[in-house]
Amino acid sequence: MSFITWIPLNPKRSGTRKLLASRQVAHAMIESCFPDRNDNAEGRILWRLDREGGLGLVIVSPTLPAVDGVVEQCGFGASDTQPITANYSSSLSAINNGDVVTIRAMLNAAQHNESGKRTAVYASEVGEWVKSKLIQSGLDVVSLTIDEHSTDTFRRGAHAVTLALVSVKAEVIVRDRDAFRTALVYGVGAAKGYGCGLITIE
Repeated sequence: MSFITWIPLNPKRSGTRKLLASRQVAHAMIESCFPDRNDNAEGRILWRLDREGGLGLVIVSPTLPAVDGVVEQCGFGASDTQPITANYSSSLSAINNGDVVTIRAMLNAAQHNESGKRTAVYASEVGEWVKSKLIQSGLDVVSLTIDEHSTDTFRRGAHAVTLALVSVKAEVIVRDRDAFRTALVYGVGAAKGYGCGLITIE
């Protein structure tokens, strides 16, 4: 079973500012939502910071998240703006070959070079790189918009981590529904633990 969760974030809270300032902090907050994490469950924990329709956090997970801690630090308290969790499995089951859908994703545009080191994709090649990832996910690309192409550097212990962030919106046709369903619950590309790789359907 899979679940999708939307957590509205209050930009006035100090916890939200910390979450926005460091993906390592965000990673730790999301991990805290799964104290009884089952690594054998189908799918993995994916998340993305979202700004469409208000600042929020989208989480897809194989088990129900315990979001009280995140809400306490970053949410709106007792207001009407509360987290929403839904059963994602029914939506996944409804996907069929030939469906035309609009998707959004934040991807880490990185690939291995000849020496095996992971490096950022050149800006001139990002569009084709994104298309290749979507094709591998069972999709044919009708139109593609790259809303953002930037870098984000944060500390992980003693090391600095830099991500090549690409915010994507695309109209696609589902060619292989099983491959697409897998991409929706397992993510695409690297740095999934740091807010990359989650594809959502509009």
